Amino acid sequence: MTNTQHTPGPLKAVQIIIENSPCTWAVQRKSLREQWGKPSVATYIDNEADARLFAAAPAMYEALREAQELIRSLVAEEMIHSSELQRVGNCQANMWQALSQAEGRHHE
Repeated sequence: MTNTQHTPGPLKAVQIIIENSPCTWAVQRKSLREQWGKPSVATYIDNEADARLFAAAPAMYEALREAQELIRSLVAEEMIHSSELQRVGNCQANMWQALSQAEGRHHE
């Protein structure tokens, strides 16, 4: 694993209104106490779907790492039927690629 530091969750998407500008979205810490006096994690996100996806990223990252470890353990213990090994292998490759990208190890 790399030294990459991720913004910890939980985060939330919030709609913000900026004077003389169309409504836009920001991602902030979920707790008002944690957010107080700090800038938003991300601002000027132009649609709700992207803001919600960004806010969910820390939880999705942790869930993906946990799923990857579980699959690795099940394969090692031969608890996955052999007919599913190719599908599991593809899934593991996709998870590795996504985690690598999130950790800054993905190069195109």
